[in-house]
Amino acid sequence: MKRNEFVIIFVLGLIALAASSAFIHVPGYMDADYYYAGGMQLANGKGFTEPFLWNYLDDPAGIPHPSHTYWMPLTSILSSAGMALTGKADFISARLLLILIAALVPPLTAFVSWRLSRRRLSAWLAAGLSIFPGFYAIYMGITDTFPVYMLLGTLFLILGSVELHNRVLKYSGLGLLAGLMHLARADGILWLAAGFGLILIDSRPFLHNFKGAILNIFNRVLPLSCGYILVMGLWYARNLLIFGALFSPAGGRVLWLINYDQMFIFPAGQLTFQSWVSAGLGSALSVRWDALGANLQTALAVQGEIFLFPLILIGCWRLRTVQMVRLAGVMYGVTFLVMTIVFPLAGGRGGFFHSGAAFQPVLWTIAAEGFIGAIEAGVRLRKNWRFERASKGFGVLLLSLSAALTLALFMQQVINEAPNPSAWEKSNSEYKAVESSLVDLGAGQNQIVMVNNPPGYYVATGRPAIVIPDGGVNSLLAAANQFKASYLLLEQNTVAGLRDLFSQPRTVQGLAFIRTVDHIQIFKIGAP
Repeated sequence: MKRNEFVIIFVLGLIALAASSAFIHVPGYMDADYYYAGGMQLANGKGFTEPFLWNYLDDPAGIPHPSHTYWMPLTSILSSAGMALTGKADFISARLLLILIAALVPPLTAFVSWRLSRRRLSAWLAAGLSIFPGFYAIYMGITDTFPVYMLLGTLFLILGSVELHNRVLKYSGLGLLAGLMHLARADGILWLAAGFGLILIDSRPFLHNFKGAILNIFNRVLPLSCGYILVMGLWYARNLLIFGALFSPAGGRVLWLINYDQMFIFPAGQLTFQSWVSAGLGSALSVRWDALGANLQTALAVQGEIFLFPLILIGCWRLRTVQMVRLAGVMYGVTFLVMTIVFPLAGGRGGFFHSGAAFQPVLWTIAAEGFIGAIEAGVRLRKNWRFERASKGFGVLLLSLSAALTLALFMQQVINEAPNPSAWEKSNSEYKAVESSLVDLGAGQNQIVMVNNPPGYYVATGRPAIVIPDGGVNSLLAAANQFKASYLLLEQNTVAGLRDLFSQPRTVQGLAFIRTVDHIQIFKIGAP
């Protein structure tokens, strides 16, 4: 392929992203709210702090609270950089660099396909699939990790599969990429492990000589480690200052979750190995079985877009000897297992969807190769088929199907007829209406509310907020008392212990029911 073709693909991807982004005015869900809020804090000179709590896993003392103790900071850093470029701490600026990164995904996908197949048709087809990315389309132009992980994961797979005489350059590059992936997502540390695995594979020819093997391993481990530490070193130093450890306690406690609502348990010290064991083997197996089903659905419906899945299987077989595909397959399997067995509750509720983005450009490439294989099989079976005509005709049909799926999913979630807000903006709109009511009630600017999505409420209103803890009224009041919360905002999808209070709002001990605004029940905390 010529250089100008990659430029054209980049421009087409940028146009598609700009068009879709024009319909998205708010982050839309908690993850994106969180990264956007973190970017605003950085852009406003408030550093890695946050005026809200969305969980209690690291035993917070109060708010403002150290930020990114569960989710990692790279997306917020990129968001703040976009704001710095424009001088405005708004959502458009926050997405600026992330959209440019997302626009690099199609030409990178085309490059991978061209490198593996040397077919212009395959490269353009793979690029087209990435421009119309199905379920991922909504998430490519907002403040989340998807485009960053796609770009970094693909670059890691490329670099990890090439033969370079300069081992220092290769492994320092892999270390940098692994560090950036870890700075983007906690599961990015798996890619550092992949770097060490590649070192062992590269060192196999020297295993007959113990001294030579040790020297060769050291010469690779050192640049890999240096590259990783160059990115992550300051973050680890920050964690040491705050927690006295390299990692926040939040990550470790997630291991002992019995159900997802315990993500919001207060106090978090209740999550222990003993509490996990006491729940029984049946509970542990049940959540992992559910995660297995959810992650298989993600693999089939999201990453395989259903109709691409057979082509991916064909492509995997055709490319089974290609080192890059083998490396991607191993890492995909490791990621799947970690998100199913080690972190089943997080993995089954979106973790695998997020972490699997690292493989998506390669999956589009494999699907394009599978398409070529299917057409070649058709030519062999049907005498009236001609490869060039069939491949172009069915290629247009495949891209049309991908575009139709992308558009349908996008319209379902994002686009809605006025004057009603779309499903994407519904929560943000409701929070603004509630905030207006709180102001009418005389709520002070710094009075804290308890709500399902604290970063979302902060983004919508600028008011500090903490999450409603798992449990009933007693747990709620304990958290409210410690963090000096003044109001409770109950939504339909609240924790099990408060559903009755939502459906039948009333004054109870410690909570006085005030009014309902946009299906959200408002209570004053501390009233008799």
